[in-house]
Amino acid sequence: MVARRAAEFFGDYPEKQRHAENVENLAKYLRQEGETDEPTCQLLDDLALKLRQPEALEPFKEVPVLISRKGSKVNRGQKAHNTRELKTFMNLMTNHFKTLYGQPLYEVVATLTDSAFPGRETTTDHVRNAVKPTRQEDRLGKP
Repeated sequence: MVARRAAEFFGDYPEKQRHAENVENLAKYLRQEGETDEPTCQLLDDLALKLRQPEALEPFKEVPVLISRKGSKVNRGQKAHNTRELKTFMNLMTNHFKTLYGQPLYEVVATLTDSAFPGRETTTDHVRNAVKPTRQEDRLGKP
């Protein structure tokens, strides 16, 4: 359930980042103009941090997950729903199983994805494609 909530966060990721930036800019402006006291500015800074790093991601803090900044995919003329959330969920779970068991356990991740996101049939190939690196330097292992 935690991984599902974390994956849902990434669906709104670009919007939340925009809001966090707006809050940071407001705090900066209020500090420069002397319009308010420091505790209020500190509250705004804390809010911006919570928007950027929500509590739902705490269990996965040590696991790096790449997030696409692109919009939703269009596949064969039909718009795919929850693409970013699905890929994030699969990445989180695959990394979790690699950490715990030393193996990605793609079959288990596919089953968990079907449970967390009903209405779709996820195969092990879907999971493998979701977690494989997409940038050339990542595929080649270059830093």
